[in-house]
Amino acid sequence: MTLHTEALRTMSQVLTRLSRRENRAWRGVLSVGAMTGLAMGSWAFGNQDPAPEGLRGILPNTVPSRLSSDVLDELGTNWAKWSENTTAAVEKFFQLEGDIAAQKAALDELKARLAIVDKSLADPRYRTIFGPLSTLKGSLSRTIEFSDAILESLALDPVKVRLETIASKKAESVKALEALQAALDKIPGGKAWLPFVRGEELAKAMAGDDEAAATAAAKATIERLDGVAKIENEAQKAFLSRPEFVALKAALEGYVAAINAPVDETSKEKIRTVIAQLAAAARNAEDNPTSANAAALRVAIKSVKETVPGGGAALLAVVQKNFLNYNLRLVASETFLSKLMSDARTESGGVRDFILGANVGGYQTTSTVVGVNLKPSPNSVRFDLTLNGTVQSNTTGVTSEATVNTYGYHTFYATKDVNFDGEKFTTAPALISVRPNNTTTGISTRYSGSLLFGNYADRVAAGEVASRRPQAEAIAAQRVRERVLPRFNQEADVAMKDAGAKLENELFAGLKKVNLFPDAKVYQTSETDLKLSSRLMTAEEIGGNVPPPNFLTATTGATILLHESLLNNSIDRMGFAGKTFTEEEFRKEIQTFLSTALGREIVLKDRPRAEGEMPSKNSFVFAKEDPIRFKAASGGLTLTLRTGFKSDDREDIPVSEITVPLNFTVAGPEITVTRGTIAVADVEGDLGIATKGVIRKKIQDALPDRTVESKFKIDGPKKTVFANVTKLAVVDGWVIVDVQ
Repeated sequence: MTLHTEALRTMSQVLTRLSRRENRAWRGVLSVGAMTGLAMGSWAFGNQDPAPEGLRGILPNTVPSRLSSDVLDELGTNWAKWSENTTAAVEKFFQLEGDIAAQKAALDELKARLAIVDKSLADPRYRTIFGPLSTLKGSLSRTIEFSDAILESLALDPVKVRLETIASKKAESVKALEALQAALDKIPGGKAWLPFVRGEELAKAMAGDDEAAATAAAKATIERLDGVAKIENEAQKAFLSRPEFVALKAALEGYVAAINAPVDETSKEKIRTVIAQLAAAARNAEDNPTSANAAALRVAIKSVKETVPGGGAALLAVVQKNFLNYNLRLVASETFLSKLMSDARTESGGVRDFILGANVGGYQTTSTVVGVNLKPSPNSVRFDLTLNGTVQSNTTGVTSEATVNTYGYHTFYATKDVNFDGEKFTTAPALISVRPNNTTTGISTRYSGSLLFGNYADRVAAGEVASRRPQAEAIAAQRVRERVLPRFNQEADVAMKDAGAKLENELFAGLKKVNLFPDAKVYQTSETDLKLSSRLMTAEEIGGNVPPPNFLTATTGATILLHESLLNNSIDRMGFAGKTFTEEEFRKEIQTFLSTALGREIVLKDRPRAEGEMPSKNSFVFAKEDPIRFKAASGGLTLTLRTGFKSDDREDIPVSEITVPLNFTVAGPEITVTRGTIAVADVEGDLGIATKGVIRKKIQDALPDRTVESKFKIDGPKKTVFANVTKLAVVDGWVIVDVQ
């Protein structure tokens, strides 16, 4: 024992000296436990890294799959050298070596790589690889943004952040009080309500430097506003529930919360721990979008809010942008919308009128075309419903002195302002401009044909007609206004009212029934297109990321972007978890769900069967969690089933995880869905090779390659139109569909 002890002491001294010289072969002094292991004959030396610094110990030191060399290879041979250098830069970054300055230098190299991707995406020459470039952009952007936010959060001084937060919340409270005062000034007798919220005392306390006095004043006002719910007078209660009172209460509560927020100057390790949990949860949620990973990310977000100075604002902004964002995007061009809403008519009829002392008779034909002219709006759909038209007439005007034949060609342009706020349509009175044009095609008088007076009389009549032409055209324009404008107003108002009712009764009501109504949505219009951004997500789920900007365009058609989170959140609402269905029952279940959601009958065709093949009686026994999942990556959509199988003629097969890659090709009138290699992984015990082969065969039978029509029907407000899918791409978590 003495020899062993002496040998260990000597080795420890040598290793200590080596570590002091920062020899890279040894990164720490062996612990007492490790030395004891050596004494017992174990020669596995354990290295202990220095204290974590910067991103080390927070970010996993392995390259995520979304930035692997396989992903970069999708750029093609022309980018091979650049991809190789980018792979090296990514690997160097995730080694997380060196101090913070070295980590920032490695991060700067990724930023330089991202700048090249951005430049290439702006260059039409690289259009053929926009898909993989956009996926790479999303992956690099998230890595860079997260890393910057982590470093920024670690550098925060908790005491300084608390003081800044207090000052910010105090300023918000002062602004909210001023807004309330301004609103009350505009209401007769409104100022009388300021004492109710202790406005004068609050303003004085907030203007001073005594935080204790300001806090007391804020609490007193909050207490007053909390009592509004107990007021019995409904008129008073409604008045005190105005947005300005509500905003003041919210601002003051934020101020008091900032004052009461504790500061733990020794919590650096705890801060690093919760940030590391967030980083790991974010990567897991992106790599494998299960409900458990979504829940873990939500828990990590809560911990960051409670622990990181300033509520982890920088980190939460990145999470909001990349994991809690809108997961459905729609861009529709003005041209496409016009196709849906256009309506062309031609109507003919007789003319009977009395104009400038003449009885006028004849016939006219009116041709009109309804269109759409989008108008800029940041938070609604705003457009002019337009009416272009012509009135062509052939008339004869008769007086005691002459008969005049006239051809009229009058053009008009009417507009009606329409606004849609996401729930209902509102309209403004229509406006119209008319350009009349009359051409005299013949004149006769009672002297026409007379050798003595005929020519003279005709010239006099022609002069009289010419002098009255401006007045006659003004009357013609007025007649067009009187006929066109009331009808246009009425029909447009009815159409918009019907469209609103149809949305509410057929679409919104159905979506609400099956819990598919978005929790957030925003509509926007520019002069060229309409944009819809919406999100289907609960407090336990995650949402989308930022879509590839170069795909958010629709020159003449429309583009629909569906994030994988929308697909997964929708599937969860179908209620397959823990249930058993035959193939036929499963199809009908989806059919019923979609019919309810969309407010119209949806029929899903059964898969093609070989001659004499009977419908399968095998049943899917879905897992209790995540029975069906989609992942949109690497140019294709991956379907993951967690299911077992029940059969009448063989032993039940327990739950396994089945991965089915699906690839899409659009060629002319057809969309081809091609199934890739099916993988089967054990979930409830070892299935064995033979059983996995049986499972693959079942899935192959249930999900054969298919070809479907690219043409589909859209019910517009005025008519049904047909559109075609012209492109289908999978990019950075999004399924992107172009429609013409």
